[in-house]
Amino acid sequence: MPDYARPYDALIAGEPEAALALYEKRRTAMLGQPNQMHNWARLLCGVGRRSEAEFLFEPLSQTEDHAMFVAGQRLIERLEAGLSPAHALQETPLGLAETHREAIAAAMAEFDIARPPAASRHIAICGVSFCGSTLMDLLLEGLPGVASIGESVWLTLNWVGGGPGPRNFSEPRGKGVQQCNYCGHECEFLTPHFRTALGLNPIDWYPRIAEQLRTKVLVSADKNLPKIVLYEPLLRLEALIVFKSPKQAWASNYTKMAKDLGDQAYFDAMVKYMTVWKEAYSDLTHNFKPQGRKVFLDFDRFADAPEDGFRSLARRLDLEYDPTALTSPSPGHSLGGNSNALRKVKTAGHRPDVRPLGEPAIPADHAAWIDSQEHLTALHAAMRERSEEVPAAQAPTRASALNPRTWLRALRT
Repeated sequence: MPDYARPYDALIAGEPEAALALYEKRRTAMLGQPNQMHNWARLLCGVGRRSEAEFLFEPLSQTEDHAMFVAGQRLIERLEAGLSPAHALQETPLGLAETHREAIAAAMAEFDIARPPAASRHIAICGVSFCGSTLMDLLLEGLPGVASIGESVWLTLNWVGGGPGPRNFSEPRGKGVQQCNYCGHECEFLTPHFRTALGLNPIDWYPRIAEQLRTKVLVSADKNLPKIVLYEPLLRLEALIVFKSPKQAWASNYTKMAKDLGDQAYFDAMVKYMTVWKEAYSDLTHNFKPQGRKVFLDFDRFADAPEDGFRSLARRLDLEYDPTALTSPSPGHSLGGNSNALRKVKTAGHRPDVRPLGEPAIPADHAAWIDSQEHLTALHAAMRERSEEVPAAQAPTRASALNPRTWLRALRT
């Protein structure tokens, strides 16, 4: 087994037990970091070892970000012991989640948070910001039998102070709550009770969302690997890795920056961004080992010939192709995404307009610097080559193979 530097490195390589060994090895340091403790506890619960996470529950129950998760895991223990939901809620210490007792009771009256979800298939769109994920999410959702959740993180997080923050489950329509992109707060699927139930038990996150959306094929656009491995530490997914060339990727970000910064500030921002781009796509290309197939999509090429590209993508993902999905995909029930792209699609009557990207709109010195970086051009070339592959090994499609408990049994053997 490789000598991983971090639990995260072991997780993206498909080695959850190695990640748990690293957490245990660094126990003293981890106990002072609530987010790391939460990741550790989520992983233990995700591999069926909830009782081993008990020592992490008490401190996490006193943090606003993680108290709901702890309350849910403690409630599940009592439900599995045979208590009724009402009795379990009465007997369980909720920590800081106590303020949401009424919302918890309402969610538990509608959802059995201890029940494993139905089998489903998960296609995770992976990449960096503005890689084309919102458009791909919209298009794939239009294919027969496919539903998308978009950026699923917003199911149990609020937009607070310019970024993600803890959800106020007692105010499901309060400030910072991201609602369904198409139904708003009236959505019959992304309801307050479902989102509370998911906050209580985020284990089997994507299968639970698929079940709620009544689909056997779920597409997500959470994009970055830290989020994906938190919500799906066993990597029971197929990855669609969407990328633009380094210059096009930077152009997508550069054109959205404030217009009154100095030249040096823009140049420094470009260097910083390209470091993130390289690290993200290097991990996705070389280190990421999901249980299912890994498909690369060159967005620059796709935008040049969308009809051929979309037909090829459906074939490589083993999805039923429907050409109308490229021009008028049926809207579903997703969250987040590129607000400008969504606004344009809505204004056009939910008709995406896929056009060639053209020359990257970046300063000449930015383009020259990017061209001079061999590590960027080599990584881009490797992904372009992979984007022409048809995966030889297909992901499991039988319901039994996709069942969360089946995956756990395989992990333990």
